[in-house]
Amino acid sequence: MRVTSGSWDGEKVILRDQVLEVRNVDGRLHVARKERRPDEWDPPIEPDDPYGPGKSVTGHDGEEAIDD
Repeated sequence: MRVTSGSWDGEKVILRDQVLEVRNVDGRLHVARKERRPDEWDPPIEPDDPYGPGKSVTGHDGEEAIDD
């Protein structure tokens, strides 16, 4: 996303892993790019364990691999 402001010389680019932070400090708006961190608006993500219970590993020939 490209963002412009009257206080900047040109436009700024907000990357996928960044957020635009706007703060009111003593009646003046301060705008900054910040690294994105998970917050309460992010949906919970279940951990993905491809080798968890009930999963089998197959070899190159399609046969189930057996650990000894």
